[in-house]
Amino acid sequence: MEALARAYPNPDRGGDEGHWRLILLGLSISYIQRRYTLVNPVLDQLRVDKKEFDHYMTESVKTKTEQTIVSYLSGIVCEKYGEIINNNNLSDIQTHMLNMICQNTVRWINEIGKTVDGQYQLLNTYSTDDVSKMAGYREIPVDDRLLYVAECKQGSLVFLEYLWKIMLNICQKKVNNEAGISDHLELFDPMHYIDSTVTNYVCLNFPEDKYANYSVILPRAGGNFKGVKRKIVERMVNMSLKPEKWFFENSKLTRGKNYYNYSTANVNETPTVADLGEDSFYIECMECIGIDEDEWSIQEDCDGCIFSVKCVKEEM
Repeated sequence: MEALARAYPNPDRGGDEGHWRLILLGLSISYIQRRYTLVNPVLDQLRVDKKEFDHYMTESVKTKTEQTIVSYLSGIVCEKYGEIINNNNLSDIQTHMLNMICQNTVRWINEIGKTVDGQYQLLNTYSTDDVSKMAGYREIPVDDRLLYVAECKQGSLVFLEYLWKIMLNICQKKVNNEAGISDHLELFDPMHYIDSTVTNYVCLNFPEDKYANYSVILPRAGGNFKGVKRKIVERMVNMSLKPEKWFFENSKLTRGKNYYNYSTANVNETPTVADLGEDSFYIECMECIGIDEDEWSIQEDCDGCIFSVKCVKEEM
């Protein structure tokens, strides 16, 4: 990223250099990954020509477009992957699996992020803002949308970390060695777990979860748990398919059953996921899934915690 930033300086002298480096990283990765879509390519098609790459980068950075936003999002994905593999003692097969998950995630981000509606779908999943601010996203200029996407970076990282760790757990349970990866390629693709019929948020449907068909990974609430939860309820309550399960870290106060109805939104009951009604949802606190440094090499049994009929931390 530093080398790219030296070669292609930010034309906006007052712009955030950290954001700019991520944009450059995303642009370059997207250019290189174009080769992966070729059918029966020859060597000349696979080779990255430096002059062509330089022309592509020079032209791409002149004006901010939807591709600029896509590139920023792709840069976040690649940066997070680098942090994980550099700060965890992963086995060779774990590294291989995570690499495949990352590459597929970049492809998915390139697809969903190229339209304003797709960007909104992502932000409506991991933003902590209220419904009124989210409602105006589609109408603001591309420069302002890029800034807003950057403001939501922390939420996007939490989303990526939990999605990847859950996927890695699922893959490790079904694949014992690298030779078996080719038999389960779909498990390494985020799209395998995303319900494409839901377009207002990133709706997850983990086949391994026998109790909830519609789930969502939400951002950290921090110390303002009730306030953030209320804003998310206000956004989700009008969805055509409301998520039945929230993967919501730091939810010690309200793990278990909750309601979309405002009057009872802060009520916590003990019933299991299997007891949910149409206007209720279940919170999984995510304490059983480790995403900190040195925790990525640990394989968790999702069937025994986040996919179980009841949060295993609820009675503690």
